[in-house]
Amino acid sequence: EGYGSACTEEMVSKAMPAWSWGGNAPEAEQAFSSAVRMLRQRQNQVGGFGLWAANPDVAPYASLYATDFLIEAKERGLPVPEDLLVRSNAYLTDLANGPSEGLSELRNRAYASYLLSRQGILMSGALSDIRERYESYFKDSWQNDLGAAYLAASYKLLKQDRQADTLFRKIPWRALVDKWTSDGMYYDPLVHDAEHLHLLARHFPELMDDVPTAPPDKLGKRLNAQTYKPLSAALLLRALYNSGPRSQSGMTLNATRWLGEMKQQVQVH
Repeated sequence: EGYGSACTEEMVSKAMPAWSWGGNAPEAEQAFSSAVRMLRQRQNQVGGFGLWAANPDVAPYASLYATDFLIEAKERGLPVPEDLLVRSNAYLTDLANGPSEGLSELRNRAYASYLLSRQGILMSGALSDIRERYESYFKDSWQNDLGAAYLAASYKLLKQDRQADTLFRKIPWRALVDKWTSDGMYYDPLVHDAEHLHLLARHFPELMDDVPTAPPDKLGKRLNAQTYKPLSAALLLRALYNSGPRSQSGMTLNATRWLGEMKQQVQVH
């Protein structure tokens, strides 16, 4: 329950682990319903979400993350309002095809293109432009960025397996690097590795056996040491939930979840 603010990103981060781990528990359903009500109140006319209210000043990453939440919930059979998701997709389409300056904006465009591709929306033009800009302006570093993982996952959805696998294998685990750095509010090594693991389990399950033991161990230690933010914790718990059934490494994670007043121990093998 210890969330310091009621901004869109933190409210979604509070809800996501509840229904990921909570299944059909009443507390999980309540968390989902509360998040949907909040998102409806904060979605503006173009489909993006403000951090605190529905205003013209859209928060791009929070909008991407909120739409990710809605897509995942819909895939799990939860009652996501269709109009809410349709407007979100309209915003994502504009973002994916729009201009970009700097690495963070390219990463957001790649994230948007992936989320749309995941829903069966063809994004070939945007993917080509994003990759061209990555290679032109960040030639020596772009394959270390999370945006490259989103591109690889999008290629996989397009059945471009060779291109997808080649690129995804180059994505590094940030947990293997001792230096703990961030790029803005929403991108740090824990976010990177959590999404890396999520995309791996979802789109590249055949590569799960190739994951070295160090990244999951270090990610678990980050959780135990509480060196995380609500966003990174929520993404990591989602990744661990999704990767658990697929992992052949024998990794076991013991985590504590809070659903209302109920405290339970969960174990992922």
